[in-house]
Amino acid sequence: MYDIKVCEDCLKEFKAKKYKSGIASKRKYCDSCLSKKLSTHKRKENYYVDKQGYAWIRINDKFTQEHRYVLEQKIGRKLQKHESAHHINGIRHDNRAENLELWVGPIRYGQRAADIKCHNCGHSYKID
Repeated sequence: MYDIKVCEDCLKEFKAKKYKSGIASKRKYCDSCLSKKLSTHKRKENYYVDKQGYAWIRINDKFTQEHRYVLEQKIGRKLQKHESAHHINGIRHDNRAENLELWVGPIRYGQRAADIKCHNCGHSYKID
């Protein structure tokens, strides 16, 4: 379930978790170097990365989590309270639209919206 990779910063080997789908992690840095990079990331006027690794952006004079904003733009509507944005590759600040998917419920216990079917009619969860 792990790949052995070489950190691009310190050149030490580290374990990168493979995902259940068999996709290898795209991580480039070991935990130590990654935490240094995140902790030294300075807060800019309209963007910053918090201690948990999530990117925040300023929209209309208010900071919001970038992954939620990007997913809302992708699906064309605001996320509802019971919906969340999931990072497919596990990298919290990688907020490319193709790396985000809609989940229903909190990430830890939720389900992919595309996997949910109505018990009565069999239709998929409505994303639009």
